[in-house]
Amino acid sequence: MAPLLLQLKLNHDNSINRIKLLMVRWLICLLPIGILIGQDDGLPPHFVYLDPIEDFYARSPIELEIIVTDRNEIEEVAFYYRFDDANEFSKQEMRVSYQPVIYNVEIPLDEVESGVIQYYFWAKDKYDNGATLPSGGEDMPMVLPIYPIKQEKGKPKEEIPRLVDGSQAPEELEDNLPYYLEIGMLAPFFEVTPEEDVPIVVISVYDSENIVILESTKLLIDGDKVSSFNSPDMITYIPQDPFKPGYHIIRYETKNNAGEILFKEFSFFMHEKIIDESEIKETSWKDAIKFKGNLGWNTDYDPSPNRPIDTHKINSSVKFQLGEYKFNLSGLMNTHIYDADAREEATHRQPSSRVKIKMNSPYIDFHYGDNSPEFSEFSLKGTRVRGSSTKLKWGTWETSFVSGETKHWVSHGFSQISYSDWTDDLDSDYSLVSNDECEAVNPVLYGLEPFDSDLGKAYAIWTGVECEEVVLYSTKNMMTGVDDYYDDDNKDIVKPLDERNVFTDVEECLQQCKTPIIYEKGFPIRQLQGFRTSKDFFEHAKFGISAIRSWDVRDETLTPYSIFHDGYTYEGNIAAAGDFSFHFNHDKTVLSGEYGLSMTIDQTYSDTLLLRNISNIPDSLSFYSYTDWNGVDYCYQNECVDINGDGIINEAPEFIEGAIENDTIWAEYNSAKDKINDFEKILGFTLNDDIITGYAEGRGFSGLTGPELGHFIDGGLDSLHLLLKRPAFKVVFKTPIPLYFTELNFQTEFNQAPLNYLSHGSSSIQTNVRNWKNKVAFKLLKNQLSFSFGYDNQIKSPWDPESESDGEIKRSITDTKSGSIGLGFRNWPGINYSLRLQERKDLLVHIDSTLLLQKPIVGQKKLSAHTIAPTYKLSLGDIVINLNGNISFVNDLDELSDTTGCYEINSTKGEEWGGIKTDECEINEYYFEGKNNYPFNNSGTWASTYTGALSFSFPIPLSMNLGWGMSINSPNDFRQSKTEITVMSTKLGYKLLDKKLNVTIGGNYVIGYKGGNEFWDSGEELTWDWNDNGSFDLNSDYYDDLDNNDIWSAGDTLIVDLNNNNEYDEHGADEFDDADELNNSKLTLKFGLQYKIPEPNITIGLNMDYSKAVDNLPSAEQADPVFKAKLAIKFGF
Repeated sequence: MAPLLLQLKLNHDNSINRIKLLMVRWLICLLPIGILIGQDDGLPPHFVYLDPIEDFYARSPIELEIIVTDRNEIEEVAFYYRFDDANEFSKQEMRVSYQPVIYNVEIPLDEVESGVIQYYFWAKDKYDNGATLPSGGEDMPMVLPIYPIKQEKGKPKEEIPRLVDGSQAPEELEDNLPYYLEIGMLAPFFEVTPEEDVPIVVISVYDSENIVILESTKLLIDGDKVSSFNSPDMITYIPQDPFKPGYHIIRYETKNNAGEILFKEFSFFMHEKIIDESEIKETSWKDAIKFKGNLGWNTDYDPSPNRPIDTHKINSSVKFQLGEYKFNLSGLMNTHIYDADAREEATHRQPSSRVKIKMNSPYIDFHYGDNSPEFSEFSLKGTRVRGSSTKLKWGTWETSFVSGETKHWVSHGFSQISYSDWTDDLDSDYSLVSNDECEAVNPVLYGLEPFDSDLGKAYAIWTGVECEEVVLYSTKNMMTGVDDYYDDDNKDIVKPLDERNVFTDVEECLQQCKTPIIYEKGFPIRQLQGFRTSKDFFEHAKFGISAIRSWDVRDETLTPYSIFHDGYTYEGNIAAAGDFSFHFNHDKTVLSGEYGLSMTIDQTYSDTLLLRNISNIPDSLSFYSYTDWNGVDYCYQNECVDINGDGIINEAPEFIEGAIENDTIWAEYNSAKDKINDFEKILGFTLNDDIITGYAEGRGFSGLTGPELGHFIDGGLDSLHLLLKRPAFKVVFKTPIPLYFTELNFQTEFNQAPLNYLSHGSSSIQTNVRNWKNKVAFKLLKNQLSFSFGYDNQIKSPWDPESESDGEIKRSITDTKSGSIGLGFRNWPGINYSLRLQERKDLLVHIDSTLLLQKPIVGQKKLSAHTIAPTYKLSLGDIVINLNGNISFVNDLDELSDTTGCYEINSTKGEEWGGIKTDECEINEYYFEGKNNYPFNNSGTWASTYTGALSFSFPIPLSMNLGWGMSINSPNDFRQSKTEITVMSTKLGYKLLDKKLNVTIGGNYVIGYKGGNEFWDSGEELTWDWNDNGSFDLNSDYYDDLDNNDIWSAGDTLIVDLNNNNEYDEHGADEFDDADELNNSKLTLKFGLQYKIPEPNITIGLNMDYSKAVDNLPSAEQADPVFKAKLAIKFGF
């Protein structure tokens, strides 16, 4: 019974978390935009994890949601995942699924394998504040089980083949576990039939007093240690081969904090399969190569706005083994049948279909198709590559190669109409752009702007960018002798429009030189090649070197007209990194680190500046000779006109000699050009001025500005110290520290990256930042009392300017102190308390005219967060009940926002709050002195959250969850009202037909309310408007009582004269209906089932969602109910 209860507990705890977090979901969605601020607050995005309500199965897509909130715009949210410790984490971008804060990701079904999925989330805002959930990232990922698609053959037990002759059950299974450590075997069952093939081994762990040292945990099967995935709650092992017939012993073994070995054994029986000769002939080839395969079809129906109405996915997978070589082939195709718009939009996005071919062996791994190889954090991590990757394994030495595309070619969208059609409908979505049909004209060649206006006439010319009206002396080009307007010498016939360079007016020029189009940007191909080699030494040290090069392939077919060239950035990138790790003390003490260098260049730049620097060509000397036509008078066939009226005829342009005329300089230029070309062949992309000028935009050579790069190249070995000026590196150290009464677990990490460090293979690197993170934790009273403390320091823009010309650097310094205490005694309620204190200062760093470094404080914010989480587990007979709660309080305050000044108060609250009327303020404004407790802490909020949940586990296959929550957000600005969100939720699950049919029914009801703020807001109805001006006015004129008689009298000064009659008038205040700002609710119902048909090996899944939102505001438009459905059919062979 204990293993079953543990399994139910895990499922129920997940559902409880979902109940609690749904409340936060609605709070975030409904917060008013006015509460948010638009400046860098130094805080990373905040995560709210939404636990999945369903189980996950192999060859089925995995959908997860996460709430990500931030006061600033969120720039990117990513999901990192893997299905095996031996594999690298793959990265997938998450997209907004509902409102601007709920993000969704779907793992393609062709990637989902049975076992477990390890994953974590990563997000950053537009100011590059980044965070992961869990905070440990890939070192402490979340884990969920992935169940295999098992088909019960349905044979009654009496038909199970006979026992193997001579097999004996173990006489006694060893077990020395303390009563407070519960270990159960969830799979396999005691008897395993041959039809189940390779059973997965799942061991549940309930360590109520946290005595287990996870690193010491191991799993043994029949005395042999196996490679299992170990987490604090679950041990999972997937055998590569079927078990032999007979009894088998599974042994769980670990160590406690005192170093004592704890163990428990389980057994199961594998039946022998009896088959006849005809069956052997029919299936022997499959058994010989361990052949498995499946074919699936998934279809979704979703009428929600901005979503495809229908989505269909066809997938297949085949696995087999030839000796030591294991093969896995899979494919996935996505399409839309009914929704034509979705099909069209899909052609302008990166392809979502997948093809994979994998071959693994003890000596070589080869992958072709879509895969996510991982080298290191500063080189290649989490980027999907479509191509090939190879890993050579020679003992402890591994070498990897990768080559392929990280971005695939996507065609542009293009539509154009005639100019006349566009002028008939100027409100259309078409825009005028240059059509490359007109040559840029130098108007000087036609006699530009004659001083005598009678000598000129207004025309229009194409400048290369726009049509421009000019006054020309003649339409005949004095250099070519061609009349670019008239077709005859008498100037009676005008040339056709497409044969002219001079136009009658701007309208005519636009008709010829521009075209109305609609253009949607496409995607060029991005190539990536990489190399890594690493070596383990004595099982305690590992060193690795990684390098990638990546470049965007220039593709002119994406730009029908040259004007669109500037819309594309073709980057070339190289990143190289070296990493190390040392392991001691049974892998408990670890020191690891990495150092990286990168170079990034925008290939659209020219190489003029670079060649000048290398060839020492001064800025005053152009590369090529040219003629300067400025100041030249109009001359044709020995007849000249004094265009500028200076009395001097300037007949010929000035010839300006370029470097090409100097043989010595030009030889140096060509030599430099050849060197650059040779270097470009190695890089795979062009080398240009961006390596010198791109630092401020995050490109160039990492850590070095343009001048510093020049010094580094010229200085040789003496300038190697420049590579340490702004390095990109990471160092992590963690170790246990034994004390007499306990053991401290200590971890520290220091990392930084300069502004222009970039790797196309790893997009989650925070740049222009320096981080220092520390954490220490320990336990007392036999692990019933736990403590943890942390200190983090983050500095953005950590490097000082070096001269006055560098300008100002906005630096933010954030200090975060955290602590938690947990108390939990067996059979008693448990409680956890955590505290987080954060302080941030913004500095404006610059060098003044006296060459002194100045760091004035321009911003200062403080945040405190308190969280209390009680838990209790009790039993009522065979019913197990789990109670969970969470109470949190967060106070966020901007200490420099309380500024003295005039504030608009559209109510009678101004005087009540201590405001005064002065002639400095407008009519509806009051003057306030800035104080920390005055009513306008614009960026401050006080938020409180309360949640509670109940889960019930029954002896029958029934589960039930109940939940309730409330969240209150109260702005410190008295002019804003508080927001309240209430949520109620329930879920029922039941398994039928010998657990072949799993049915789930759930629902939640969410209420959001934000009342009036006692102020008149634009749009609220005025029930009394004394001066009929349609806006709120104060109750009367205001005056300065100079004679102190408390009444208006001659000589008193009017401060506010509402009707401008120079007399004091007293009116009743305007009255208004203080309307609610938010009053809505949403009901969501969910139904799901999964049915397994043993013959012919088919699994059917169906999920249906119904949601109805009601907005109770008078002016609101009611949304229609939304019904969604998903159907999945899988066939195994």
